[in-house]
Amino acid sequence: MIEVVPGGAADRAAVAGFIGQLYAAHDHPWDQDALLVRADEMIAANAIYFLRRDGETIGYAALKEMGDHIFIRHFVIDAGMRHEGVGSQAFSALEAACFPGRQVRLDASHKIERPRAFWEAQGFEVMGYTMRRDEAHAS
Repeated sequence: MIEVVPGGAADRAAVAGFIGQLYAAHDHPWDQDALLVRADEMIAANAIYFLRRDGETIGYAALKEMGDHIFIRHFVIDAGMRHEGVGSQAFSALEAACFPGRQVRLDASHKIERPRAFWEAQGFEVMGYTMRRDEAHAS
């Protein structure tokens, strides 16, 4: 059984560790100081939760209340526990504890197969795509 435990400023190092795993998985490694700054930003702007199984922290989530919906800023399962069904169990526990019956949104790359497949298995669907234009093309 997975337990959902609120976190906060005292959990800065743990949040930084999970953010580091998230960014490394997408080939964006950051140094420890940058991760701590990012952790501070996430803690200040979001509700932080840790996902625990048998007393061991196995994941982290950052959620933002957005009026009519909840926005998942981060959802990270420890790298050593991925692809074992733990993420689905953890997401179900997080949903039951934090946003039962609410509309939920998140940003996930539609081009990266594993995260997209995970979120689709949780009932999410692609709503659209974010586009950008470089400054060189601006008129």
